[in-house]
Parts: sequence; C-alpha cells; structure tokens
Amino acid sequence: AKRGYTTTVEMAPKIELGMNYGGKHHDISINTAILTMMIVVSALAYRLAQTLKRWLEKLWSAQSSVKKLKYETRCREICEKLFDRPFPKAHPEWLINPKTKRALELDIYSSTLKLAVEYDGRLHAQYVKFFRVLWKY
Repeated sequence: AKRGYTTTVEMAPKIELGMNYGGKHHDISINTAILTMMIVVSALAYRLAQTLKRWLEKLWSAQSSVKKLKYETRCREICEKLFDRPFPKAHPEWLINPKTKRALELDIYSSTLKLAVEYDGRLHAQYVKFFRVLWKY
C-alpha cells in the first residue's frame, strides 16, 4: 500500500494529520509550533544536504577525476586494443567486502576473459590531503 499524507488546518492551535500507512488510516494531532519547527528544520537540512552534495561533486570532479580517469582510461584503451574486447568498470557479485557486505569495484574488467586490472593511482601510494579531509567526516 502507498503511504499518503493529508492535512486539515483548523482555527485551533493544533493540526489534524490523517496518515495512510499499510492500508490503514491513523489520526494524529500535533502542536502547530512543533510541526512548523519540524518543517523548517527539515527544509533547512534538505537545502544544506543538497548544497553540500553539489559542492562535493564539484570538488571531487575538479580534484580527482581529471588525472585519475586520464590514466585509468589509458590503461583501459591498452587492454581493449590488446584483447579486442571491452573492459568496463564492474562490481561483480563474487567480490564482496566482508565488513560492508558490498560488491567491490574492478576498474578494468572483462567477464568473458575473467581478467581484471586495478588501476592504483596516487591515493594508493602517498598521502593525498583532499581525500583525508573527506574521510574525517
């Protein structure tokens, strides 16, 4: 069942909320001051999250993708010319991180040849301040 929300505003200092959840209707009364505060905080948190996301995307693309993708792409091109097959990025279901239970990424992979190349950029060999700042938080 879909979740749906309806609001009814009365002249009293409360707002009656009707909420459909799991196919059942529930009535809830919330003080308008608390509801207003919740809406304002939610809106600010959403705007902050969106701004932070855009900032990080710009920073990430400016800092890392240009150089990393340049050399990783070159490695991919070499593999594709040598074997005359595509070598896309992959997250095979058999390569799982035991801590996070997520599939790990192979940078350059051919499932038909069962061959993978992992491009180790500067991040793997030396301290890169940009990434350490992001990992703190």
